[in-house]
Amino acid sequence: MEGPTGVNLVTAVSDTATESGAVGSYSAIEDTLNKWQDMLINWRCRLSLDERHRLGAPSGWNCRDVKFFVGRISFEQFDPPRAAALNAIETNFHLPPDQIELLINSGREALKNSLVFRSFLGSLPTSPPRGKPVASPADGPQEALAQ
Repeated sequence: MEGPTGVNLVTAVSDTATESGAVGSYSAIEDTLNKWQDMLINWRCRLSLDERHRLGAPSGWNCRDVKFFVGRISFEQFDPPRAAALNAIETNFHLPPDQIELLINSGREALKNSLVFRSFLGSLPTSPPRGKPVASPADGPQEALAQ
């Protein structure tokens, strides 16, 4: 038995966005991810004991323990002067240092204030799964939030 793949997710998101006429629509992506989460939980809960063992599921494994996090971060969450300054920044390959700093600091603040992003970070295990490479703390989103 094979579960959904990343290709399935990308195709579903793309198809939903294209069919609804709302390419890039947050609500279309959110709906698609919610459906995909339900499909993934359904697939996991149908796995036999042998399949769970073969896939490395630990004892006490909960097939429903799957959570996708979808959040929208936008300039509109800032006060009007900052939102206007951010919207006025042209998207080109050369930006003045003050605009670069404004973008970086605003992105950092937006993530720090995002309930969805904080919930996602809180859902991560405190220690990495065995056999997986460990990134240094400076490589992860936690570092950006600490500043």
